[in-house]
Amino acid sequence: LVAWLLSEDASFITAAVYPVDGGYSAM
Repeated sequence: LVAWLLSEDASFITAAVYPVDGGYSAM
């Protein structure tokens, strides 16, 4: 799950919920 949140595919989704853990770091 964590790997998916950090993936680029999920970055646009997680950016709204986890901007630091997901979208931001994926960018």
